[in-house]
Amino acid sequence: ILQTGRALVEEAQVEQKESMKRTPVLTGALRASHETSDFTLGKNTIEVSIKVGGASAPYAVVVHEAMDAFHKVGEAKFLENTIKESAPHMAARISKRLHMNKAAGS
Repeated sequence: ILQTGRALVEEAQVEQKESMKRTPVLTGALRASHETSDFTLGKNTIEVSIKVGGASAPYAVVVHEAMDAFHKVGEAKFLENTIKESAPHMAARISKRLHMNKAAGS
């Protein structure tokens, strides 16, 4: 379970980096506010989250959802689009990462 949790966190960090590339930039606070959690265990789940905003960028939801806004850098739905595009490949990537980590002895 620990190896699976670590693989999920590593994969979420890849998604975070891609989301950060797509995040609109005015001051850089929104881009810098991305944060990937450690994994948590539920009864039948292992969960990892990527959060954007917080005290340093409380406007994150507004920017994320503003489909009609023009951004010189970045796009609306920067996190959502990243996850949606990766979703069909996520299980295979996590499986591959798990096997690589086991082979490396992590």
